[in-house]
Amino acid sequence: MRSEPALAGYALVIDAAGSDIVGVEILYRDSQSNPNRASEVTAQLINRDKVDIVIGSSTGDTVIPVQQARDFVARLRSASRTLVGYVELPGAGHGFDMTDGARTGSMATAIGLFLNEVHRKRTIACAKQVI
Repeated sequence: MRSEPALAGYALVIDAAGSDIVGVEILYRDSQSNPNRASEVTAQLINRDKVDIVIGSSTGDTVIPVQQARDFVARLRSASRTLVGYVELPGAGHGFDMTDGARTGSMATAIGLFLNEVHRKRTIACAKQVI
């Protein structure tokens, strides 16, 4: 399970953006370190919940090799109608967001940029409905 400080850090990204990203909710689903469960959870988030998703990976990860993450994101982007973001941190290992404060800031910044893009696309979609 993701640590409470890490979840609190993600919540700070939302708070720092203020009203610019109203309506954004962070959903956390535990894959239980099981690739089959991870696939199920991702399919539910994309197909049932229709969420925009950002995937984080790192080049030093020995648990989930970076190429596997890249391939997963490519397949996800080709199959999804939602926004799929990808952040890759050079040199970090697995679980970098819980153990490496320097890289946690970079990931939080990238997530904030992703959320701004989600908001921008939603704003454009709403404007088109009004027009």
